[in-house]
Order: sequence, then C-alpha cells, then structure tokens
Amino acid sequence: MVLSMKRVRMDLLGIGLKFIREENGSLAPLIIGLFLIVSLTSISIIDFSSVILKQRILDQNNERALQRAAHEIDLGQYYLHGLDQYAASKGVGNREYRIPIDCKKAYQTYWEELFSSINTKEFESYSEVSSTHNQYQNGWRIEIFSCDGNTVSARVFQHTPLPFQLPIFGIYEAAIHASASAYSATN
Repeated sequence: MVLSMKRVRMDLLGIGLKFIREENGSLAPLIIGLFLIVSLTSISIIDFSSVILKQRILDQNNERALQRAAHEIDLGQYYLHGLDQYAASKGVGNREYRIPIDCKKAYQTYWEELFSSINTKEFESYSEVSSTHNQYQNGWRIEIFSCDGNTVSARVFQHTPLPFQLPIFGIYEAAIHASASAYSATN
C-alpha cells in the first residue's frame, strides 16, 4: 500500500511538471494586464501633473494678489509718523523701512486681483463640475487673510477637477492650498 501511494505522488508530480514545461497558451491575458497597468499608471501621472500645475498657478495668483495688496499705502500713518517712527513702532530693524499698509484697501485689492486672475480660461472648466458636486463658487475660497499694517498674508483653498475622473476609485477632484505673505519696503 505504501508503494502505491508513492507511485500516485510521482504520477501527479510528473503531470504537474509536464504542464509547466508545455508552451501552449495565449499571451492575451498577459498583454491585457500589462496594458491596464500602463494605462492606470499614465492616468495617475497625468492627474498628478495636472494637480501640480494647478498648485503652481494658484501659488502665483496668490502671490501676485498679495504683492498688489501690499502696495496699498496707509497715507495717514505714512505722513503722520514717517518711515523711521513707523518702522520702530512695529519692531522692524533700522536697515529696512517698511511702508504702512492700509488693511481695508489691501483686502479689497487682494480680493479683486485674486478674483480676476482665478476667473480666467484655466479655471472656467471647473464651474461645470462644481455645479454637479455642489462645491464652492468656482471651486476656491480665501481661508485666511491677515494684515497687521505692516505685512499682508493669505491662504487660499481650491478644489480642482482631475483630467481623468475614475468613478471606480471615487476621486473626481483634488484640494490644493496656497499660502504667502508680502510687505512693502523701501531702502
């Protein structure tokens, strides 16, 4: 009985080795699998690149708007105290004289500049997506704007659609943030 079990094992092992040695079969499953892997990798790279470019555009728009806002001079403080006394009162060193900023005008200028730069062709495609997902107006909002009379800073948040939206994964958009600050100085 023991001898016959050994023989059965050898026969099964022989059949398995014979199956492995045969070169019959189709390459179609392998090619289809490779195609799916390459396609998903390409889609992921394109989506990631799109988000990186939108992040760069949002950073540039935020910085440009803050630079414009930093040039809103508080004329009352400027003519009343001059640069020397104003810089000393804000704790800025002797080497750098900062010009006082009118915070109300700075916020208004920042808002107008950011709104005009975001509502260009590159961001118009999002309005269709945001209406279906009930997101923020044009996909962006100002999270923080601060002005201390010397420096302006802001943080902007934006939802941006992905070029390839795959319902299987449930990812339709990416959230990006941009933060920056600016001040107006003279030498």
